[in-house]
Amino acid sequence: MKVGDLVSLSAAGKKASSNGVISGMYGRATGSCAPAHYGMVVEIKHWGPDTPAKPTYLVRWFDVNGKPFYYASRRHHYRYELKKFRIKA
Repeated sequence: MKVGDLVSLSAAGKKASSNGVISGMYGRATGSCAPAHYGMVVEIKHWGPDTPAKPTYLVRWFDVNGKPFYYASRRHHYRYELKKFRIKA
């Protein structure tokens, strides 16, 4: 995965409670927040010599209309939380 790639949350990413705002987990109960539709990798961070194998990906999230996602527009994710975005035909 590289900067500029379009991504969405993987199954593991949707299960993580820290991604509840993006996956729509918190908004489903109240109807107040639709999930983010896709994101774009903005930056890849290597946090230091102790963690070279687990970089984090800074992702900018967007809604269905392509507008920046209001509730959590930029978030850090591990690779296993993301998958490449595919347009459904």
